[in-house]
Amino acid sequence: MRTIHTGVLKLSDAVNWVAEKVCTLFIGLVVVITLIAVFYRYVLNVGLPWPEELSRCMNIWVTFLGASIGFKYSDHVGVEFFTNLLPRKFFWVIRFFLRIGIMEQFKGQHDVFQGIQVMQKLESSFEAILPEKSGFER
Repeated sequence: MRTIHTGVLKLSDAVNWVAEKVCTLFIGLVVVITLIAVFYRYVLNVGLPWPEELSRCMNIWVTFLGASIGFKYSDHVGVEFFTNLLPRKFFWVIRFFLRIGIMEQFKGQHDVFQGIQVMQKLESSFEAILPEKSGFER
């Protein structure tokens, strides 16, 4: 049993290491891409269409990967502020309930994503049976 636990911890550490490196790479790329976009827009007077979208996408990935890294190390500025105000004996109880709450949040986000997929499937099936024109169009 201990070998399974050790293996899972090693796998978790490896995944976290990769997430840290990807976050570092993406943050560096966002800086470079932004500098390139600024140079093209204000020096060459040519606006590139792709830097804003790519930077936004990479920032989103950094946000979610950074959240997983923070979860691994139990680091969250807002949570630490409040848990440091409480007595030490309540720390583990609060940490337990926070982790349960975070897992419920992830489950809720998964449920929302599943619901969006179902609605998209229903929308495409309703398009076949709804009339093309309604009284609400201009």
